[in-house]
Amino acid sequence: MTVYHRNHNTRVTPAPLPTSCCSPPSPQRPRRTSSTLIQNHLQITPQHFARQAKVKAGMSRSIARFPAHLERPNIKTISSEAIEAVAPAYKDVPVRIVREQLLAESSSLVAGLHSADFSLLPTVPLPKEVTVPINDFVFKRAVCPTHLLAIPTTIRQANGVNRIQYTLYPIHELVFAASCSSFIPLPPSAAASEEGNKAATITLPVVQLVVPAAWTFPILHHYLYTKDTRALKASLLPPGWDSSVVNVMKQAKTIVDVHRNAVGFGVVDETMVLSNEGPSQSLYDVIDESWAKILTAMREKTTPPPAVSP
Repeated sequence: MTVYHRNHNTRVTPAPLPTSCCSPPSPQRPRRTSSTLIQNHLQITPQHFARQAKVKAGMSRSIARFPAHLERPNIKTISSEAIEAVAPAYKDVPVRIVREQLLAESSSLVAGLHSADFSLLPTVPLPKEVTVPINDFVFKRAVCPTHLLAIPTTIRQANGVNRIQYTLYPIHELVFAASCSSFIPLPPSAAASEEGNKAATITLPVVQLVVPAAWTFPILHHYLYTKDTRALKASLLPPGWDSSVVNVMKQAKTIVDVHRNAVGFGVVDETMVLSNEGPSQSLYDVIDESWAKILTAMREKTTPPPAVSP
């Protein structure tokens, strides 16, 4: 993954608080007894709970706007002809079988994603293609990618001017064609051949693609290759996600945006029967399960406490 126009390792150090050696000493306050502390605490408690209740009531109104579930889209099926157009060797092979074979080769495909340095000079407009050398340490069975997706995001600069930033993702066209019913046709790639996969360098077409939520595309990108539901759940609900209302809201946005990308790409993802493990969960099953946990956490954290009499 390559990022254009981005400053790396930027760290902001907070300025120290101003101090003065000439500040007059603060007058000592009379020491309060334990009875005074208890009395003050009892006087503050009702107002404290009232403020908490007001804040949580406002958050409760926010959760009321959350949908009870994220709607499952009516995804159109992927035809065998669409797969044949990308990979003629799979002519007349059922698409489900193609997906199962790709999953069986996921380690080689994922290794291919790291087979070269896909860094580019920060040039705009984007080049039509990029030629890069293959890394020497690449796993021998690695399958080199066929294309580079250039996904844009808009960055608002300090001067108020918007700037386009591109992030590059290497992909294998067949992986996306077999799993995404709305994926666009890509230009031919010389890397999509046995000769191209054995060459010392690879030339990949660069395709600009606008996605509904660019910042969560890496989650979907990884899932399409591995179908790893555990990793998907960890991305949607990482450790500590329910430690605060702010964290819950953050992960709610992550889930919504992953769902938007899945719908936008038209991801077809069925459950598969795994040996000794029973049927697996699909992408949409995991999204539904994670969203239900979000709603439960929000209700628990936004329910006003019982009123306290003054």
